[in-house]
Amino acid sequence: GYGLGLIPYSKFLIKNGINFLAVSTVEEALRLRKKGITVDILMLSSTSIKKEIELLIKNDIILSIGSKQSGDIANEIAKNLNKKVRVHLKIDTGFGRYGFSYNEKKEMVEAISLWDNLEIEGTFSHLSLAFYEKDKYSVQQFDRFIDCIEYLKENNIETGMLHICNSSA
Repeated sequence: GYGLGLIPYSKFLIKNGINFLAVSTVEEALRLRKKGITVDILMLSSTSIKKEIELLIKNDIILSIGSKQSGDIANEIAKNLNKKVRVHLKIDTGFGRYGFSYNEKKEMVEAISLWDNLEIEGTFSHLSLAFYEKDKYSVQQFDRFIDCIEYLKENNIETGMLHICNSSA
């Protein structure tokens, strides 16, 4: 909804049956909560800033976890608040913005296995060239994503719903 107004567009979506929103920044997530938006909100960007993670958790924002560091911090805060925190894992399959690297699956499993206070309800990746028809790199990224999902499941890690973001820039 770029350029449509965060609050009016969110209210429009909710009025028309949408019960789950996603935002890019901490400020957007907190602004929605301050304006009375109560539906689920997923923070698409991962952060390792302790104060931001704490604010997101206290405002019941679903976190994206894209690194051991962000997961460790979120797990610690959740433990201190005696909460289970809902998260989505971000796997970097080649876009290079953020996320667990697809070729470090073992390290990803080792990190996730230590997070007792994080509840994985989704896993996603971001394809860099998906707008090109029959793009070989997008297929390769998708295959990497599926390989990671299979590896997580083989290691008894629930991946929740799966989603792919695509980019036009």
